[in-house]
Amino acid sequence: MKDEIFINSDPGIGRVPLDTICAANEGRFNSTFYSEPLTTYGVGGWDKDDLQLLLEFLAPSCEVSRYFTYKQADIADAFLTDDGAEDIRAIGGDFQRVQDGLLTDVVSRTDNKGLTISIDLDVAANDPNYRNKKVTALTRRLLRNEIRRAIAGLDAAGISTAKVWSGTADPDRDVKDELDTSALTGNRANRVLYGSTAWSLRDSTYRAQNTAGSNASAGMMVDRVGQYLAASTQTMDALYRTGSGNLAAFLSNAVFLYNAASGLTPEDPSNIKRFTSNGGTPMQVYSQQVSAKREEITVCHYSLLAVTSTIGIRKLTTSKV
Repeated sequence: MKDEIFINSDPGIGRVPLDTICAANEGRFNSTFYSEPLTTYGVGGWDKDDLQLLLEFLAPSCEVSRYFTYKQADIADAFLTDDGAEDIRAIGGDFQRVQDGLLTDVVSRTDNKGLTISIDLDVAANDPNYRNKKVTALTRRLLRNEIRRAIAGLDAAGISTAKVWSGTADPDRDVKDELDTSALTGNRANRVLYGSTAWSLRDSTYRAQNTAGSNASAGMMVDRVGQYLAASTQTMDALYRTGSGNLAAFLSNAVFLYNAASGLTPEDPSNIKRFTSNGGTPMQVYSQQVSAKREEITVCHYSLLAVTSTIGIRKLTTSKV
């Protein structure tokens, strides 16, 4: 299904595709701002990655108010037992009192994130899609920023294991073993994300073994691998520009295993969430003419990426001999 973005809070406007740009509701900003509708534009160019779906896979969105409370979970406490007679009430006595350590309230707020670009009105006048291109570029840049935050959070929280994927290695079995280890924490990972290099190493390892079983494994699409792992599985090929100006993979030779799901509430246990308070509007667009020949366009949103529980997060760092 095509990505959608809710540009205007007016329910009469409805949903429009991610690559469709509209000006934000005039009531959302100061009345001195000049706002004009931006026409539909199907973005092209080099960047073809579906960043919105990738972000949702990494850190599912959870709509909250600007200031909110969420639960930070210690899943292990859900499996506590008592060794002796601690749960037996003595005659004339009370039951033993215990502390609820399962969920901890965290008071927080979403951050207002955005970028502004200045355009020359003479330049914009020569291209009817000029504003659309700029808004789309800012939107995708903001999405990449969110993806980097999500990866950094999982990377910092995950227990890392190094694996050599070459020779007689069995990459799928390695990931399966990590999922089984994750399950012992009481919070089994249900999502597996392969970096582009890790997925290539998996494929080349099986192909080099040249057996019926390895060849079948090498030919598996990612969804078939997910069926074997009993986890939602995806590969990640998206790139970003580094400080040196080069392109780099968000996730290269790593495989992340974690627990997440769309549609959860702030109280539901999972490893990572992306809290949003946009009133159903993932991105807002503002247009302000600041001088006779210059206009500023801003794309912004409210969000907070949080690792709500570190329990069960695993990471494989793959390499070959």
